Amino acid sequence: MSAGELPRSRFWWHPLLPPSVRGYGTASRPAQQPAEKVEHARLLKAQGDSLATLATKTGIPKTSLHRYLTGEPTAQPA
Repeated sequence: MSAGELPRSRFWWHPLLPPSVRGYGTASRPAQQPAEKVEHARLLKAQGDSLATLATKTGIPKTSLHRYLTGEPTAQPA
């Protein structure tokens, strides 16, 4: 570490740093699943697979699968 440089540890924080530098608000929405995966999940669901099985086979979380398969609208940012 050179002179004047802040330590870069996992928990570094200084009260005079702006929130963007401190890491507040850096969490973002998860990425949408690829359309191919969702279509594959729809085909498997039509064959009678459960959401838990679909989640295991496709790697998509169960809540997201439910949203994709039932066609629930997603909240749009204001």
